[in-house]
Formats: sequence, structure tokens, C-alpha cells
Amino acid sequence: MLFDSGGSAHTKVDICVRYIIRLFGLTYFVLGLLKLHGLLFPVDAMVDYLGMPNPILFFFTNQMVLITAAFIEIPVGLFILISKRELRTLAGVLLWITAIAICYKFGLAAVHYKGPCGCLLGINRFLPISTATQKSLSDIILVAALIASLTAMCYAKIVKKYVK
Repeated sequence: MLFDSGGSAHTKVDICVRYIIRLFGLTYFVLGLLKLHGLLFPVDAMVDYLGMPNPILFFFTNQMVLITAAFIEIPVGLFILISKRELRTLAGVLLWITAIAICYKFGLAAVHYKGPCGCLLGINRFLPISTATQKSLSDIILVAALIASLTAMCYAKIVKKYVK
């Protein structure tokens, strides 16, 4: 049971924080799988986009960047989801992958990129949502993951320092 009558308060909070971090691990894992699905079975509107040079990593095509992102997101998401490591490590890995995605988003904003975003590539097969909604959903996920990872790292440091 998640909250049994025994155990201290910090143990219960630790369990909840771990579940939140694991939820974001699951999110990255699923997004990586969706990217692979979208690359293997692209919708007609995205075929031209995939062959175009990437606006940030201009020496790669969008397809190559998305394949790389998927092959990073899947194992990292799986690691966060199933690893037995300490909370601070899981939060650090979540912060690392989220920081990469946020830096990429800032790069897109810096070059004034207005085209489609491949961040949620493949989601249109399951949820028919607009490009603007995809961008907003992607931004919300990144900000939430950033807040969760930073909060979990601070919590883990406080617990390690004060609770023996």
C-alpha cells in the first residue's frame, strides 16, 4: 500500500516524490516511442519536414535529430522509470534530459523558427491536436519536468542533511 500506517512522514513524501519523477520518466519513454512511431509511419504533412535541415543542428536533417532524440528519450525514460537508484540521481537524470530539451527550445526561439515542432511527433495519430496545442503541451511538460526535478533534488538534499 502506498500510505500504510507505519513509517515516517519523510518516507511517505519520498515515495510520492519518486512517483512524480517516475511519471516524467514514463512521459519521456512514451514520447520517445511516439517519435519512433512517427518516424516509421509519418503522416503526409510531416514527410517534407523530416527531410529538411534542422534549424538548430543545420548539418542534420530533422529526421536524424528526431531519431537521436528518440534513442536518448527511450532508455533515459526507462532508466528513470525502473531504476532503484537514489532519488537525487533520478532527479538529476530527469533534469539533464529536460535541460537539453529546454536549450533546444530556446535555440528554436533564438532563430525565430515558426515551423512545426517534432517534439511530440507521432501524437497526431492518437490525439488530433493542432500544432499550436502541440507546442503548448510540449512547453508545459518541459516546465513541469524542470520544476519536479529541481524540487526533488532539493528535497533529497534536505532529507539527506537533516534526516538520518
